[in-house]
Amino acid sequence: VWGKPYLFPFVPPARRIASSERVIVDVRGALVNPAPGAKRSQGLHWRNAVDLANSCGSPVVAAASGTVVKADSAGWNEGFGKYVILEHPGGFVTLYGHLSQLFIAPGEAVDQGEHIGAMGATGNATGCHVHFEVRGGVNPFTA
Repeated sequence: VWGKPYLFPFVPPARRIASSERVIVDVRGALVNPAPGAKRSQGLHWRNAVDLANSCGSPVVAAASGTVVKADSAGWNEGFGKYVILEHPGGFVTLYGHLSQLFIAPGEAVDQGEHIGAMGATGNATGCHVHFEVRGGVNPFTA
């Protein structure tokens, strides 16, 4: 179960729900840009994500307050490289991939705008950017 693509490997099996039961939350206006000063380098793509590019080491911040579910700084990680997953009140989740450094750990509470990592090119990346996903909600950075 944990290695199969397109599953949410960070959600314990007891918490999984059928896709027909998932709620899509409208978070437009509630999220801050996770990569201040970055430019969108790729629009909406795989897993409700956008790529936001800037120079390597640029700050990556929490788009909304929440709890760190996963912070993995080793390995390929299905192409995400070093990445962070935050769970937010309201039931949506954000993922920040291709980071060069992580500044938080699983279980920590983070505030909106808190510096959680540094932009990088780890995993399946061709340049410095953050792969930003919104799972269970609308990604407001698609336009």
